Amino acid sequence: MSKAPLLVYTPVIDSRRPHIERLAELHDHLVLLHGGYGNENGTLPNWSNDLFKAILEVQRHDIDLTVVKIQNYCKEYGCDPVGLISLTETGMYFGSNIAQLLGLRFPSKEILVGVRDKYQMRKLFSEHGLPTVSFSEVFSVEEAYKVAEEIGYPVVIKPRLAGGSLYIRRIDNPITLHDCFDEYLECGINVVSGDPMVGQTARSVIIEKLIEGVTLFDTNLDLPVGEVSVEGFVIEGRVCVLGHHDKPLPSNGPYYEEVLWSTPTRLPFNLISELNDLAERTVKAVKLDNSFFHIEARTTNEGLVLLEIAGRMGGGPIYKSIRESTGIDMMEIMYRLHTHLPITDDLINPIHHRPVMTFGLFADEGDLESIENLDVVRAHPSVIEAVIYENPGTYIHRAPRSYHCTAHVMVTADTHTQAEEIGCWAKSQIAFRTKFGSAGRLRYQQTI
Repeated sequence: MSKAPLLVYTPVIDSRRPHIERLAELHDHLVLLHGGYGNENGTLPNWSNDLFKAILEVQRHDIDLTVVKIQNYCKEYGCDPVGLISLTETGMYFGSNIAQLLGLRFPSKEILVGVRDKYQMRKLFSEHGLPTVSFSEVFSVEEAYKVAEEIGYPVVIKPRLAGGSLYIRRIDNPITLHDCFDEYLECGINVVSGDPMVGQTARSVIIEKLIEGVTLFDTNLDLPVGEVSVEGFVIEGRVCVLGHHDKPLPSNGPYYEEVLWSTPTRLPFNLISELNDLAERTVKAVKLDNSFFHIEARTTNEGLVLLEIAGRMGGGPIYKSIRESTGIDMMEIMYRLHTHLPITDDLINPIHHRPVMTFGLFADEGDLESIENLDVVRAHPSVIEAVIYENPGTYIHRAPRSYHCTAHVMVTADTHTQAEEIGCWAKSQIAFRTKFGSAGRLRYQQTI
């Protein structure tokens, strides 16, 4: 008989395929809680049938019905689920409700409010003396004018719950604030409309001071805005940092599309030590436990400033990037964390160190007609993978209405400088052909 079911809530798309394949290697009875994530029409790719033993259609707003479906499924096998894993941020609060009713290890929904609701998050940062910025919650454009004047332009407007830089932008004056306020308030809610946490927060946005980040390491790329992330987990109060990614940006707004993930970090050793200490303090401030975490901060001339913390594994290429760079398998650690298996030191200690850099590539806004030269790039010996997020036939949105790139290329080399050169070559080879004209359709259900 198969093992007890492991419940998995995740987008079933190509960028998540390595995560799901690894889980399927670790556990032979995966059950997908399918809440609409899939291809353009919501269907699942063919490869999903090889990885999931069963697919349960669920609605995130109906927790009780979801639990009944799970219990009925488990009765067929005479065993309870062994655990629950969510690979998407908007599935965390949903998963917490389910886990609580089924007696599974998962962060509590009360704690998740502090790592999902950006207003509550900033309050916790401030209350615990963590490096943060001036901020306020606003309900109307009139309030936004007042707060922005008090904080001082430039400011940033952002939704309370949306992630992936959706509906986040720099604001330099009242005119821009007026022009975008209503759209950002409305769409910031719509993009997470399926998340049961939406009903737990006010209908508002956040206005906060812009963090003027600077890149504090040498690079040949034109990416002057310094940003860094910390990947790790916490179990029974013990905080473990597994890796870091430099994520410098091309400009300080108006939008914040992620164009690079680079590990190991090239920050000075003393700043890495400070970053690790900040990560532990942040995890404890929000009381996160028995969970992965993904922390983002800006590097400035005055020190580190927190952007946010998420109670999940870092998205996009981060899992594979860490594994290729260090040998640390975050999916196995997550599996063990949520199924009460021991996490030994050999699982969290690096086996090797090598530079791995992932370049985000963006098509222009419009109908995607073709992607050229992928085979050429994939054939390069230093290219680990080239992953497509949007296939021809779909409409490409750009910031602030999209949370991901059109494709990414992951490369490795002996040095970061060599990896930069290979990544630039790959970017020069891949060509996206788009045709602007269609109004497009924003797929609200596919937020991170």
